[in-house]
Amino acid sequence: MPNTNIPEIFYEWARAQNWSRREDAKILDAMEAFRVEEVILPDLEQVLDSEDFKAWSEGRRGLHWPQSNYASISSRLTPATTLGLAIYYLRTIEGRPSKQGSKRRAGRRSKATTVKLS
Repeated sequence: MPNTNIPEIFYEWARAQNWSRREDAKILDAMEAFRVEEVILPDLEQVLDSEDFKAWSEGRRGLHWPQSNYASISSRLTPATTLGLAIYYLRTIEGRPSKQGSKRRAGRRSKATTVKLS
């Protein structure tokens, strides 16, 4: 946010904000950091939706420390936290993607990649 006492600058900036686009960028950044390949997306989405994962991850999430010196600790669950836990769960608890899932995915390609992180 621009730090200025000129309201027009703030309003112009505020009108250009897009929460969804910022959240999508955070998810894509996390996917890149964890080297998520398109082939595991269906398995990853299944993990994110599973009650077992939700119960397992409950005690493994932490608070997000802000990157500035003036903000307080946030209780927001970041996309990187959720995605990191889901990938760890998939790799270590559930194992590698199934062969049946790989065959199912081989014939399917999508234009956009969406992974629900909630």
